[in-house]
Amino acid sequence: MTIYPQQEWQPISASAAGFDPEKLAAVETALRSQAGTDGRYRVVIVQGGRLVVAWYQGVGCADQLRLASATKSLFSSILGILIDEGTLPSADAPLFDYYPEFMDVPEGTGPKPGRYAYPKDRTITFRQLISNTSGYMKPGEAPGQVFNYQTYGMNILTHALAKLHGDYDSNDPAGSPGLMPLLDEKLRKPIGAQWGYYKANFDLPPQARINIFGYYDGVKASALDMARLGWLWCNWGKWEDTQVIPEAWLREATAVAPA
Repeated sequence: MTIYPQQEWQPISASAAGFDPEKLAAVETALRSQAGTDGRYRVVIVQGGRLVVAWYQGVGCADQLRLASATKSLFSSILGILIDEGTLPSADAPLFDYYPEFMDVPEGTGPKPGRYAYPKDRTITFRQLISNTSGYMKPGEAPGQVFNYQTYGMNILTHALAKLHGDYDSNDPAGSPGLMPLLDEKLRKPIGAQWGYYKANFDLPPQARINIFGYYDGVKASALDMARLGWLWCNWGKWEDTQVIPEAWLREATAVAPA
């Protein structure tokens, strides 16, 4: 039977969850041995919506840590939700129609020499950004042709989504809430999570137009909050009786992309 945590997770024993208690204990012992006395780790195992174990050392299970690039999976979920709601027509919509500012990065104002908005970048789509195939500010990489992991592409994606919600202004990036209100409304509150947020920038030259491609929206969460998010994804976006994320979007997002 599938259940969902309320304010607290319901516990379940390892044996009742289908684990061999001795083997599970051996895993914890090996983890402690590998980490040593100074190592930090935390592990949460959930089965059927119940908490089996929560192991941690050097950091509390409820402490909020920065998710860094793992946050990009949350961005994907927000994109799918906005498409389902009709805010965007599809993932193949051109970014330029919603955030034309991303092209306002002439030579010498990008993150490093040779990196700026090229004419080819004008056709970049939301799908290409979320799949790291946009080629944004990359010479010789046509949109949709090359996989290249890139945070700047994710930044302009989140700025566009936030702008659709009235929450990003490239003329006042520090004063803009960014994607945080959407993450709160569409993901955090529906699953009862308590995560927080932060903004970050790389150390870039003063002439870099970080108001266009900087200001990374980050999430800091506890292990138990991440377990909630994982459980939402495991259930194809459903939380109790609510379809928080479109199932079709999650199935597409977790499928192997065609060559």
